[in-house]
Amino acid sequence: MKVAFDPEERKSLRRFSATEAAEVLRVSTSNLRNRHKDGSFADVHADGRGHRFYRAEEVDDLRNILARNGKNADAHKPGC
Repeated sequence: MKVAFDPEERKSLRRFSATEAAEVLRVSTSNLRNRHKDGSFADVHADGRGHRFYRAEEVDDLRNILARNGKNADAHKPGC
């Protein structure tokens, strides 16, 4: 336990599932999947079963794309 929580060790944020990313982005999971298929979104890490997982930076990048090109652009960047 001391090794896992050693303050000198580098920690990183976990990857988010497609469901979690879609919820944050305020789109459906099918919309997210279709945008990857048509090339609107860049590829992200996928496991052996094809399930996509997103880093926080990737979710932010997708949010910026949706804010520029989405039907309801204002909904993707609340507070900006």
